[in-house]
Amino acid sequence: MLSRRLAAIGATALLLASAAPAKKAPVSCPGGRFLIAGRRLIPGSGNGTDAITIAPPTVSVASGCPSVTAVLKATPGGMRVHAVWPASACAGLKGRAQLKARILPGCRRLSGALVARKFKKAFTDVPLSTGCGDGVVDPGLGEECDGADCSPGRPCTDHCLCTGDTTTTVPGVGTPTTTLPPVSTRCCQAVGACFDANPADAQATCAALPAASHASVAPAGEVCDGVAGMCGAVKKVGPHCCQCPVSTSQGFPHPQYCFDTSITSCGQGPCEQVPGACGPDSQTCGGP
Repeated sequence: MLSRRLAAIGATALLLASAAPAKKAPVSCPGGRFLIAGRRLIPGSGNGTDAITIAPPTVSVASGCPSVTAVLKATPGGMRVHAVWPASACAGLKGRAQLKARILPGCRRLSGALVARKFKKAFTDVPLSTGCGDGVVDPGLGEECDGADCSPGRPCTDHCLCTGDTTTTVPGVGTPTTTLPPVSTRCCQAVGACFDANPADAQATCAALPAASHASVAPAGEVCDGVAGMCGAVKKVGPHCCQCPVSTSQGFPHPQYCFDTSITSCGQGPCEQVPGACGPDSQTCGGP
């Protein structure tokens, strides 16, 4: 009788154990650049898209909070993100600021809030930007479109740029053909350094740089100020030069670029233009 009871108890325990739900594994994410389209988190920082960059273990907010070391914790419900900036570190916010957020399972969405004294701005389910082709328009990477046409007669190119909408007529045929606008440069900015390049090259190179460089493509019209080490209104050659990590094997139209900067550890001489070498945007590092 006792043996039967023990057998019944064992069978019941086994059944309950098999019916119990398995514990979910903690979700650990690599981070990335999450876009808040159409609005900026920090008041007075302008209009347009904002970006929260999580490059473990650091976090930054494009509209005014510089990179700080954050607490990142993997949990079954996603990776928790907690960053704290000291008073006055985030331009436009009073007192210390905090970012309390969670990268959701799947690692492609971020929800949370930026909090400071008498201030709280929440964001929900904002997408991860991984570059051209992800369906998310990222102006910080120089994208003007991503998948959908810009407007009637202005298709989106493979480099996420809008084509021109002017037309020409072939003599004797009369068939309108779309022509692209003339090549112009865009400024790619990293930490303390920048360079000007063909728009497609600038976007591709910026997107390929390590996350720690916080590289982004500046708005159209800005050029590299190598003295300040950032994109701005006036072109200036920096006193030092770092060769841009782009090789001809990647197939870019103009593969030779170098970063203009004032950082002393970056080369001995300034960046120099090389007429005719690889196109109008070609550069190389100069001598001491």
